[in-house]
Amino acid sequence: MDALLRILGYLKSTLGKCLLFSKNNHLRVEAYTDADWTSFITDRRSTLGAEAEFQAMALGICELMWLKGLLRELQVNLENPMRLYCGNKSTINIAHNPVDGYPVYSMATPTITGAKEMLAYLGAKPIAEGSFRQKVILTDLREEAVVYINGTPFVLRELNKPVDTLKHVGITGPVVEHMEARLKEDILSECHRYWENIFVDDVKTPAEVYAALKDEGYNIAHRRIPLTREREALASDVDAIQYCKDE
Repeated sequence: MDALLRILGYLKSTLGKCLLFSKNNHLRVEAYTDADWTSFITDRRSTLGAEAEFQAMALGICELMWLKGLLRELQVNLENPMRLYCGNKSTINIAHNPVDGYPVYSMATPTITGAKEMLAYLGAKPIAEGSFRQKVILTDLREEAVVYINGTPFVLRELNKPVDTLKHVGITGPVVEHMEARLKEDILSECHRYWENIFVDDVKTPAEVYAALKDEGYNIAHRRIPLTREREALASDVDAIQYCKDE
């Protein structure tokens, strides 16, 4: 009841305020992301860190890519590149300032098709033999076990908490990759009972997905380095990324 009264009070006190979407004569597409602007009750400013903001930006990019594909199917050509705005200055500064000469990007766990599109955008896609390809270092920071089925990533969820994923605080890269391999085995052993159209080649771990992309000619290096608030980056994690850059 208190929450309802707060909502009604907010609506009553802000009747004259609104978001204005004015009519215009251009076809520009713009998106705005902010991970958690309501969590600080004093002024509603964002209180989450750069990692969460990067994830929000990645989801915003996914939405923009979907909208771009929809407009293409409707034969609507955009006049200018799509723009993405973020409400966190730290994240913007990181995105605009390369690390040791390398630009930094972020994306959510994509489908295999989405990963190929992003790698093509970053210049890592194989074009012709002998042509230059930009090397892309992929560092997966998720601590959840992920398995791809028919090109789409899935994670485990608790039966009584279907919205939450099963997270393993403090887990290391080799351990989570071992869990993903075991999860794949369990899925393959059970799929004939529940999924008649799922075959062995349809189920892959993230390591297998990116190894296959590398075999296809994409100039990438993939490392699983799960990070959380409870497990900060170690010197060995930084060394692993540096090794990817130098190899």
